[in-house]
Amino acid sequence: MDTQKDPEMYVQSQSAHIRTREYDVYQELVLTALASISGPMTGTLALYSAVFARYALAVSPKNYLLFGCHVVNFSAQITQGYRYLNYWKSVAVRHSCA
Repeated sequence: MDTQKDPEMYVQSQSAHIRTREYDVYQELVLTALASISGPMTGTLALYSAVFARYALAVSPKNYLLFGCHVVNFSAQITQGYRYLNYWKSVAVRHSCA
């Protein structure tokens, strides 16, 4: 069936093409993010967030908004650190089996 003669088929084919491109872009972003995780920088940012989260509660008046921002950042950095360590663990296992 020719897509030029059937507009509905044309729309469906274009929609499938767009979804495929979106998936490719998403996959590329995920792989780029995994490749760019720095272990030392992740540890430094986690420590920084922990220290300044404590500082946000030590000042007067207590700054709960800043505390919340640092807690969220700390959680994100710990998650990144876990991903970093998990990645290098899997690389080490792959190389030991080869």
